[in-house]
Amino acid sequence: MKRVEKVASEILSELNISIPPVPIEKIAESLNIKVKYEVLGENVSGVIFRKNNSVVIGISAFDPPVRQRFTIAHELGHFLLHGVKKDEFLFIENSRHYRDNHSSEGIYKKEIEANSFAASLLMPEDMVRNEFYKFNDISPTDLTKKMAKKFNVSEVAMSIRLENLKLLYAY
Repeated sequence: MKRVEKVASEILSELNISIPPVPIEKIAESLNIKVKYEVLGENVSGVIFRKNNSVVIGISAFDPPVRQRFTIAHELGHFLLHGVKKDEFLFIENSRHYRDNHSSEGIYKKEIEANSFAASLLMPEDMVRNEFYKFNDISPTDLTKKMAKKFNVSEVAMSIRLENLKLLYAY
């Protein structure tokens, strides 16, 4: 996962992004990727598609904004880490290509990497640590809520990131 963190860190550095929340659509735009909010179908949160030299990320218009941000970052992970061939679709949900009903269980390497990339991009370790140590005498639940709000991510995503960075245990 070091490679995943490195790719995310390089993008943030190249775009001089150093404070949360990370402007995920600006990152997509810098990569010449269009983001479109559409009705994608039941249980479909996002898709990335390449047609000739154009790349589009489709996002479910019905998902909460924090989910949409994570989905954009996830699809960017597929684009940067795995590549997207011409005329190829990659779905974050219910795709026969990379995902099925077990995908959310984290057993597929490419999905694990894309999720890790999304977390690393939206909640970079240095930014998370910097914000984490600003809070004193606050419960882990309140800390997670405040951090999630600051980074414009879901509380679940922030909780997982804090645990993966071993910060909840440092509390």
